[in-house]
Amino acid sequence: MTGGKGLVGVNPDGQVRSSTDPGATWQPGGRLPMRPVAFTAVSAEHLLAAAMNGMVYESVDSGATFRTIYQP
Repeated sequence: MTGGKGLVGVNPDGQVRSSTDPGATWQPGGRLPMRPVAFTAVSAEHLLAAAMNGMVYESVDSGATFRTIYQP
């Protein structure tokens, strides 16, 4: 998803999905290492997710990969 157009979401199992046609179809992206309890898209490329264990993950490539940015 480039140019900030489209939707991004995450399944309960951590699978990131994106849509460029207002949700008619969804393409799989990367996967979070833990089950998410909160998820937000700062922009189309910048995603943040929190897990039940308190860890926070960040993606700067539209959810293709995630890195840990906070670990309790």
